[in-house]
Amino acid sequence: MSEDEWEHLALDTLAELGWTVTSGQQIAPGSGEREKWEELHIPSRMLEALRKFNAKVPVQYLQQALAEIVTPKSIDAITENHRVHTYLTEGFRASPTSTARAWRSRRPSG
Repeated sequence: MSEDEWEHLALDTLAELGWTVTSGQQIAPGSGEREKWEELHIPSRMLEALRKFNAKVPVQYLQQALAEIVTPKSIDAITENHRVHTYLTEGFRASPTSTARAWRSRRPSG
């Protein structure tokens, strides 16, 4: 199977699962979605997803979490893959910073 055939098979499968397939032109640098091709994620879409799943968390803390999540901690691809996989399967816990402590002290208990 060629790379092109595999890509179309994968995109068709994702579309069947409810994903929206978007062309490269729609998310290319200059489209408003990303600044450069080297960005492996689309910042605005990731922040939107974080807001969806963490509606009560102030956006500035979600922005800090996003920056920490997408900043590589290793130059090893397997290590990075595992790190992000862990965030996806177990969740992300912010580092104990003064801003995180301030948020915890203001949020309602229960």
